[in-house]
Amino acid sequence: MDQKSSKKFRAHMSLYIGCTFLGIALGLLIAGVFVYRDAYSKEKNYKQSTCFVFNVGYRNRTCRTRYTTFNCYSAAWKAQLDIKPRVNTTVESEKRYQSPTDALNQTATHKINNEETCWYDGRQPTEARWKQPTSRLGRIFLICGGVSVFMGVFFLSLSIWLFNRDPLGSYIFAGN
Repeated sequence: MDQKSSKKFRAHMSLYIGCTFLGIALGLLIAGVFVYRDAYSKEKNYKQSTCFVFNVGYRNRTCRTRYTTFNCYSAAWKAQLDIKPRVNTTVESEKRYQSPTDALNQTATHKINNEETCWYDGRQPTEARWKQPTSRLGRIFLICGGVSVFMGVFFLSLSIWLFNRDPLGSYIFAGN
């Protein structure tokens, strides 16, 4: 491969790599905005409290895969929030199970008559969860999208620089 075609090949590869990075950045930024927006509102509105568990059970749910819809179950704990006035709440597991027995087995992680740390929605205290909501995944998507934009712009700039170079090493300007 001669020197001129080698430089042309590098310029084309830089162009392809830059466009690929920008495409990835677009996907990451769009996904990041949606994930972050939903998670951040939960992170902002959920408050820490203590839940006194007084009953356990499961809830029927509808689960979907790509091709089917089926019944599934989630573990559920009836608890009382330690806020004024006292509020009864339901803490539901995020994981879904195929049988009620599996969901009931999960309830052993938080026993009846125990107090556990929980997080409740300040706007609607009847909804609670065991783990603090976090927007970390959305932030990761946004950061990776930002880095991909930087990399895409770098490789596109490199390809423009390589395309505008003369085989002898001087630069070709648009005005010439």
